[in-house]
Amino acid sequence: MDKHLSLTRFKSIHLEITNVCDFTCDFCPSKNQKREKVFMETSLAKNIIREISENNLTKCVTFHIMGEPLLHPDVVELCRFAEDSGVAVSLFTNGALLNQQMNNRLFAAGLSKLDVSFRTPNGYAFKKRINSKMPTFETY
Repeated sequence: MDKHLSLTRFKSIHLEITNVCDFTCDFCPSKNQKREKVFMETSLAKNIIREISENNLTKCVTFHIMGEPLLHPDVVELCRFAEDSGVAVSLFTNGALLNQQMNNRLFAAGLSKLDVSFRTPNGYAFKKRINSKMPTFETY
């Protein structure tokens, strides 16, 4: 076990910075949720990260749950803020918005870990996504 993790209360904290997603995967329950689709205010996310850091709750936050974190307009800023606060970020994405520019921005912000989930296993499932401006299934 990592020495630093043993000094914190939690191994990791998942932070849902948005519940908005650009896919409608058949395994995901988001279409059944009644919650409004929103982006967490950047100031609120920073306050949560600040409290996590100041109270030594964890050394790692994971941006994901029901939404696609790369859709959040300030995701890079939030990564930088967390990493600068001593809280590593593990960003969990469906990968559709990744490109060289986004990769460069994320890693320049100090992003510790990038998890890409390819959970759209075939062309039919891929076509169910919400945003038709995404890459084709073959490109994805």
